[in-house]
Amino acid sequence: MLWLIIGFFLWNLVFDPTIHRDAFIFIAGLGVIWFLLLGLVYHYFGLTVEYFVVSNHIFFWKRHVYPLSDIKEIVFEGNGKGPNSLRLIAGDYKTKIYGASTLKDNTWLKLKEELEKMEVPVRNETILESIKV
Repeated sequence: MLWLIIGFFLWNLVFDPTIHRDAFIFIAGLGVIWFLLLGLVYHYFGLTVEYFVVSNHIFFWKRHVYPLSDIKEIVFEGNGKGPNSLRLIAGDYKTKIYGASTLKDNTWLKLKEELEKMEVPVRNETILESIKV
């Protein structure tokens, strides 16, 4: 949907000579800022036999791949009223945080279960474990 909105704005900017350019550019600028902010919290995760993959719904070309053997710990964190996030702690203790507002609690718990099966330490600091998976 966001790509369609951006396309609509670009189409009108290029092909509609009657548009008030200043107002349009202001609204389009707000839309771009909103788009970029959403990109910070729209991550999703994949898991293979050897790798943990982090992708993004908005910036689909960005993908981070971590070998499971290089992961020291994964922490599920809550940010108050913000989205849940995943903190990945690598073997050299470098950390990276990925916001994931599109994931439901059941998905987080399934991810935790699958990571633990692959012997990756997971610390759950935000999702209630009593939710049925």
